[in-house]
Amino acid sequence: MKLVALSFVIVAGPAIAASETADASSYRSIFADYRAFNDEPIAAWADVNAEMERLGGHSGHVAAPPVPTPKHDSRPPENPGQPAPNAEH
Repeated sequence: MKLVALSFVIVAGPAIAASETADASSYRSIFADYRAFNDEPIAAWADVNAEMERLGGHSGHVAAPPVPTPKHDSRPPENPGQPAPNAEH
């Protein structure tokens, strides 16, 4: 078994080495297209406040949506021992 592995290294070694050199010459860094972070210019606070007023607030400060009204009758039943007239069992 060792002889088979050794013969593979001897026969395939030059082909593997040739393919590695071809890959090394075509190497392209993953950072080749990297663009550094650019901060946005600081805006005047009055302009920012006006925009937040126009939008209705910042995401943490917007008004809560209205609470939906229940669609069912929330009154207690008139006859607690009997099912409600509109109950379908």
